[in-house]
Amino acid sequence: MTDVVNTSTQPELMAQLQHDYGQNIVFYLDQKGGVIYLNATAKQQLSEATSVVEFLPHFKTSIEWVSFWNQVRSKGSLDICYEMQLRDGLSNLQIHCRFIDETNGIFCEANTLPIASQELAQLSLYKRIVASSTDLVAYVNQSLSLELVNPSFARFFGLADFDEGQPVAEVFDFQVFDDHILPRLQLCLKGSICTHQFWVSSLKGRRCLEINYTPFTLSSGQICGVVLDARDITERVLAEQARALASKVFENAAEAILIEDSKQRIVSVNQAFCQITGYQRNEVVGRTGLLLSSPKNDPVVLRKMWRELNRDGVWRGEIWGQRKDGSEFPGWLSIAAIRDGDRDRVTKYVSLFSDLTHKKRSEERIWRQANFDSLTGIANRQRFEVSLEKAMSSQQAGVLLFLEFDTFKATNDRYGHSVGDQLLQDIALRLLACVQPNDMCARFGGAEFAILLSEPESISQQTKICIELLERLSEEFVVDNKNLFLSCHIGIAQAYSDALTASELIDKAYMAMNQAKVQKHSRFLRYSAELECNSQLKLSFENELRRGLKQQEFELAFQPILSMQSQHIIATEVLMRWRHPEKGIINANDFLAAVEDADMLNPLNEWMCQQAIAQYHQWQLEGRQLGRLALNIAHLQLQDLGFFHFLRSLMVEYQIAPEQLILEVTEQFIVNSSHEVIAQFKRLQEQGLLLALDDFGRGYASLHYLKQFPLNILKLERVFIKDIETSEVDLLLAESSIQLASKLGLTVVAEGVETQSHYDLLTKLGCDWMQGYFISPPLPLTEFNSWHTGYVDD
Repeated sequence: MTDVVNTSTQPELMAQLQHDYGQNIVFYLDQKGGVIYLNATAKQQLSEATSVVEFLPHFKTSIEWVSFWNQVRSKGSLDICYEMQLRDGLSNLQIHCRFIDETNGIFCEANTLPIASQELAQLSLYKRIVASSTDLVAYVNQSLSLELVNPSFARFFGLADFDEGQPVAEVFDFQVFDDHILPRLQLCLKGSICTHQFWVSSLKGRRCLEINYTPFTLSSGQICGVVLDARDITERVLAEQARALASKVFENAAEAILIEDSKQRIVSVNQAFCQITGYQRNEVVGRTGLLLSSPKNDPVVLRKMWRELNRDGVWRGEIWGQRKDGSEFPGWLSIAAIRDGDRDRVTKYVSLFSDLTHKKRSEERIWRQANFDSLTGIANRQRFEVSLEKAMSSQQAGVLLFLEFDTFKATNDRYGHSVGDQLLQDIALRLLACVQPNDMCARFGGAEFAILLSEPESISQQTKICIELLERLSEEFVVDNKNLFLSCHIGIAQAYSDALTASELIDKAYMAMNQAKVQKHSRFLRYSAELECNSQLKLSFENELRRGLKQQEFELAFQPILSMQSQHIIATEVLMRWRHPEKGIINANDFLAAVEDADMLNPLNEWMCQQAIAQYHQWQLEGRQLGRLALNIAHLQLQDLGFFHFLRSLMVEYQIAPEQLILEVTEQFIVNSSHEVIAQFKRLQEQGLLLALDDFGRGYASLHYLKQFPLNILKLERVFIKDIETSEVDLLLAESSIQLASKLGLTVVAEGVETQSHYDLLTKLGCDWMQGYFISPPLPLTEFNSWHTGYVDD
């Protein structure tokens, strides 16, 4: 049967029908069943019929014709077998119907067929047509049994041994037959034409069938059965589902999708494109060059993109897009060229792109977090080290300044983190104001900062910069209505002359800064080999300290404190010594600074307290009367409230009461003590503990602190006692201190009493207690026990 070429004009269609189908009954019907065209053969057989109901008795009403019209429109084409009223009477004809989109009409071509089913089955031509058809064809009688099936039907349903009269229900799944097949067979036996789609199980697995149910009518008008014409449309259904899915993906994709023709004219865009660019579909269809219109796109890069796209068929990369309002945004573009398989020419360009604005902002935020200090906004240690390594690898000489604010921690602890944070921000601003634009400032952490001077300044210029920095940083900081001052030290190291790598240069500058803190007379210090040697010696000494504590090389010494009047032992002070395996006995004053630098103060002091209180307990068991136990506690440990818990646990363990202890503190501790620490002392004092101020006169405590702090005892520094016989100044200072302490209700202990003259003069001045070589030097335990035994006996 010849295809009809679709045309947009009716005269052309008619000419084509007349030309191609002149030997068959050809007619053309509109949507209402009206006859639009009859070819010559049709005119002879149908006369001048004007409606389908005049020559096809099957369509009794217009509703039946409209139903049939919708069926043909949905399928595109349909083959039927109906009785037709011809010139010589009714004749059963095979009619091929095809829907014409341009006119919404149905083109029909009819051939005559035998009337009876037996005759149909025996007709050789019919048998050949049905047998060779890929459609699944079967004839079902009124009792719903199969009388005829073609090979395609038998193969699909596995009917190798088909028996005429087999119930059609056995071919299909029970549920499928009851829900889909049976109702339509019953309708068809009543004269209706049915078509539907459903999924069935077959030898090929799950397949989708489209079945046409056509009543088989005898010349008498009696319906004797149903012709089933089924087609496997699985691939078509899956393709339609894939197209529907692709359409949904196209519309709902998060990425913008743009389709252009071979001349880069926009054919279609999805919703994401509209959301990203601000354009509507009707505003962009037909336009060219819209996607890459941003002036930020480098023309060289664009030319390279098109070359690679035409060569490889695909290109991916970052581009700049432009929205409808003119704003620009970074985007990621993936564009593919779609080619005609036969002609190998580009027919479409499909572009997928996404807005990278948020990603870029996120990357920028992450980069800043990784490279800049979140509090001050200047570079952090990582960025500084990377920049320093880059500068040194490119042979760029520079000078590194390492700064530390050693009083910042005390200020931060006293006023809180909000004040501390503002201080750090102000420090960063002052540093930036003192350096050149090409120099780099960074915060390493805490109150440590570094400056990289990009220009190889001379030593005098470096000195000038350090002095300027120190002067600027020594000015008061006003934070939260508080006037604050900070102390800063600077270490200097020169690239290449002092170190060849970035890490070495930082270490050298840090070493110089630490040495500046130790020397105290200099606020900034330049690195030198001698400095490193001293630092290594200090490190070696700290390692020896750790080894000494582990190897139990530390020991206690004891010195009595006597009453000036009664000569009774009032207290026994505990002192610490280090019995070095090579250097012999080392006094505490010679290693305590190193202990503090090595962060060993707490474990060493705790060891001293435990050993001393345990020994005092032993003396009590032995019946020795040694007065109170006087303990020297480092000021840094007393700042830790955990020390008081530790001390109380020792007192409970060794059954020592607070009235048996004296705690000796320094003026530095009194100046820096917090209200919480003072409260701890007061609670112990209420239970009988005495608090002594050691080395009074050596430090810088004012009389205000003597009034504020809950002191019981004042110990005069030995420097006032040593020359008291010959120095009127020392005598006056000693006398004034004793009188002041007496008026404040404090007990005075004179340290360093070495001669009878010292004793006599201090007694005359009204001193209460004494301690020194005149009585006994600090002695190891065994020697002290012997001294005590002899003193008691005397």
